Amino acid sequence: MDYKERLADAHKAAIELIEEKFPDMTEFEEVTTRIYDYAGACEDVYMEIGLQCGFMLAMQMFHNVQTK
Repeated sequence: MDYKERLADAHKAAIELIEEKFPDMTEFEEVTTRIYDYAGACEDVYMEIGLQCGFMLAMQMFHNVQTK
């Protein structure tokens, strides 16, 4: 299963559960908005961490090439 399918399956399962627990559309929208905000914040943080790690790795590789 590729990453798109994994994300789609997880999204579908979450939305089905939220729809079941919050049949009122106002509550559904409030809950999903907060979940999407949280997921977006996690995505931003982990992207920043990944970019920083990638930059550090690239600098180490550059340094190793320069010393040879």
